[in-house]
Amino acid sequence: MKKILVISLTLCGLFVFTGCGDKEAKYEKTMREYAKNYYNAVLKGTEGLTSYPVSVAKLKDAVAKKIVNFDMSKLSKCTDESYVELIINQTNNEVDSVNFHMSCEK
Repeated sequence: MKKILVISLTLCGLFVFTGCGDKEAKYEKTMREYAKNYYNAVLKGTEGLTSYPVSVAKLKDAVAKKIVNFDMSKLSKCTDESYVELIINQTNNEVDSVNFHMSCEK
């Protein structure tokens, strides 16, 4: 009986601790995807860009103007000031990496 209780408590503890990290990872994954798609739809091919910030507010505006079609409810727990910085490869104008500056409820 003690073994079952210990195993149950351990599993519950793991679920609680990993649940918070999963939410943050989901926000980052969504923001990375949306920001890259925004860049490809609006800015790709613009000469001289080495980096470009894409905020939640900028994405909401693009959705309102029907430039892109994103489910912004996935980022509803993030502030409009949350953003990612896209690092652009100068050779092929592709996104090399993404730096996160997110402020979201956990």
